[in-house]
Amino acid sequence: MTGLQTLCLSMLSLVDSGKLTVNDVVRLCCENPARHFRLYPAKGAIEPGSDADMVFIDPNEVTVVEDKDLYSKADYTTLAGKRINGKIERVLLRGKTVYYNGRFASTPAGRFVRPT
Repeated sequence: MTGLQTLCLSMLSLVDSGKLTVNDVVRLCCENPARHFRLYPAKGAIEPGSDADMVFIDPNEVTVVEDKDLYSKADYTTLAGKRINGKIERVLLRGKTVYYNGRFASTPAGRFVRPT
């Protein structure tokens, strides 16, 4: 099942249901993967010298997950039709906006990371 596009909001829905805290989400989705791939603290942290990778979410909006809105090569999700509190408004990668209000930056900004 694909899920990177819906991971952040799916995890926050677990916060809404009381199964996780926001700190749990940050640790599980940001800090732990960065540590696993030996990228911490450049990735997975917000502190001086880190890359300023951030996701800004409007908690007053609702996202309805729909297959037609996926950017994945897979054209379906098991979350189709699910209403999730929150909407991703902006994504920063190394301090630069790569997604804003439903639109991606015109040029890719990622780098390949070889697992260790």
